[in-house]
Amino acid sequence: ASAENKPSSALAALLTYIAQKWMELTGSKSRQEFLKWLEQTAPAEISMERQTEPERDATQALDSLDSLLLSIQVETETVKGAELSSDELEEHLQKVWQHTYAHFASNAEQRLDQFFIQRGLSLRKNIYPQASERKRLYRTSLPPRAGLEVIRLYEEAQPLFSTGHDYFWWNPDERFNFVRDVIQLISKCSKFQLGAPQRGQPTWDKILKWWLDPDNAKPTPSDAQVSGWFNYISQNFLYRFNWGLGCLTAVAINEAHDGELKSTTLEDWPSTGLPWIIFWIKELIVWGTLDPITSYLISKGKAFTRKEAGQMALDYYRRYGADGTGADPLNASQIRDWVESEFPTPTASPALGLFKSIRVDLLRDFSKHPNSEWRVLPTTDESHIHWYDPAGFKLATSQKPSDWQDSYKSSHDFFLLPSRKIVRSEKYL
Repeated sequence: ASAENKPSSALAALLTYIAQKWMELTGSKSRQEFLKWLEQTAPAEISMERQTEPERDATQALDSLDSLLLSIQVETETVKGAELSSDELEEHLQKVWQHTYAHFASNAEQRLDQFFIQRGLSLRKNIYPQASERKRLYRTSLPPRAGLEVIRLYEEAQPLFSTGHDYFWWNPDERFNFVRDVIQLISKCSKFQLGAPQRGQPTWDKILKWWLDPDNAKPTPSDAQVSGWFNYISQNFLYRFNWGLGCLTAVAINEAHDGELKSTTLEDWPSTGLPWIIFWIKELIVWGTLDPITSYLISKGKAFTRKEAGQMALDYYRRYGADGTGADPLNASQIRDWVESEFPTPTASPALGLFKSIRVDLLRDFSKHPNSEWRVLPTTDESHIHWYDPAGFKLATSQKPSDWQDSYKSSHDFFLLPSRKIVRSEKYL
């Protein structure tokens, strides 16, 4: 086929790749045999450990295609409010294909069209025949193999999660052990396995301890090691773990809504059966603290170091720590209302703007991660702004602009770019 006749989208490339891998594995070029393979192959039932590399490539590619096809089916049936018949599903898949490939009319398109529709029909008939299972997989936002891992892991996670109802009253060691155990559990899923620390770094739980509870952590990094530890935290806890926790939470929400796809409000959270601390763990990881109230105060710009926020949170503990109602003091609605009542946000003058970027003097060695971007928080004196990371380490300093307002701390996000020696700002959304 000429170049102008070749479908060029990622979907076409994926379908072509799957067919090529199948031909490499079988040595066959029979379209009927390939279609039969598409009808019967269930990636989730295949052990990757026992496969050759080409077999793994084919299985993973087919699993990626299944993720797209499941999304198409579940979303269409959600809009319709009923399960599609086989004829309706085939017609809808054909329309999806035609819309995607309206500009292509080649033999290659006709071949891929058949592959796409056949796999879509077989997925519902042979691979995932239960509508409830398809919805659960869809809610994980993962390819089906990883989605099934998360669903199975959720059953194991429930007893551990349920122990978190008493988190508010625990001491720092008990709190840390709970968060550590949750991370360790979620890392059992292959998609969210923690990476090995670099040479010279301690084990992942010691890095986590330093991040969440630095006053009681041993060892701690030297100034030269801080950026490397931050990099490990960013990749493994802020990204990988928080992603996995979000997927697990989505399974709980799906169960609470009995498979109905709808948004969840703060008021709906208790229906999941999960303690409020599960809601807060992501924020704890992001802001480097074991205290949800501290994390919320920092996220809302009411405080700019963990120490400052922790002191402000003491009033909340005095007020709600022993109210005798049996309600969980970590209820996010209650914390939100308390913060809004005790620390109202001042209104900024609309006449003044904010710099897009400002030159800074770096106070740390960023040579190992020069192109990274670091979220920073400002504190000010008469003439300078001091830029801290969320854990309280001063990373840079700069002259204070003449039109600086303290209200910017709660209305904007700030990011340090070491390679350019600037801090940039953007409006907080």
